[in-house]
Amino acid sequence: MAQLAVRYKRFFSGCVEGSLRAWDLSTGELLGKDKLPSGILCGSVVGKYVLLGCKSGCVEVYSADKIQHVLSLKCFTSNVTCFQYDEDSDLLVAGGSNGDVTMWNLDSGEILLSFKAHKGPVMSLQWDKDKIVTGGRDGEINVWDTSLGKHRFAIGGYTAYLTTVQFDKYQLITDGTNNVVVAHRFWSPSPPNGKPAS
Repeated sequence: MAQLAVRYKRFFSGCVEGSLRAWDLSTGELLGKDKLPSGILCGSVVGKYVLLGCKSGCVEVYSADKIQHVLSLKCFTSNVTCFQYDEDSDLLVAGGSNGDVTMWNLDSGEILLSFKAHKGPVMSLQWDKDKIVTGGRDGEINVWDTSLGKHRFAIGGYTAYLTTVQFDKYQLITDGTNNVVVAHRFWSPSPPNGKPAS
């Protein structure tokens, strides 16, 4: 099993061999299924859509209510290893096993940014209107400017098992340091109390 998600009393599963299934949580009834031509490596349910990152280098988009294929977006020539979709802006940022990161406007299909983020696969990413944070198999976390795709800074010292980067206004939480979770101060423009830490 590559991905699990629960939304609207439905349970969705995607598998590395390419099957997508949805069940009703209250009855256990299989509501729908499909077989993708490529294996599923990552996915999420956002609003009325199920998005799946695949070995084919595509993000496949399905309707969550009918399990119908809506859109196929070719992201990379390599695997899609992670992505984040923002429903409000209709923007998708995806990371690939080739180390690239690309941002699309799904409404227009236009590529807004594309850059080499890591020397190895991009294993995790998160973004907001200000920054894109990526974690890669090269053991680095990189922070990029969302509007220009310019590199801001890197945080090193991680192993190749870095798989998660998550941030909020004040902190960045990561793994990949030999079974230790790390919390970094990560505020912009000001920390919670309005003063820099001493």
